[in-house]
Amino acid sequence: ARRRGRSATVGGAPDPQLTDGPGKLCEALAIDRSFNALSLDRPPLLITAGKGPSDSIVSSRRVGLGQVGECAEFPSRFREGES
Repeated sequence: ARRRGRSATVGGAPDPQLTDGPGKLCEALAIDRSFNALSLDRPPLLITAGKGPSDSIVSSRRVGLGQVGECAEFPSRFREGES
């Protein structure tokens, strides 16, 4: 929230829009272009399996990428929830 310059809560509940897009998430986690081409299996940017069941993760394509050809249909957005 500090890096985004806003409150982490709205009406006493966590702000669902604090990191609801790739740009917002990168800003919140201080991920910039210096991370380009780094491996994701070791620090400083380590991605590991979550603790929840894998069927709770829903994927979808990114909106507004129609101009990128075949990549427009790649699953690029991931979230917890129902499909």
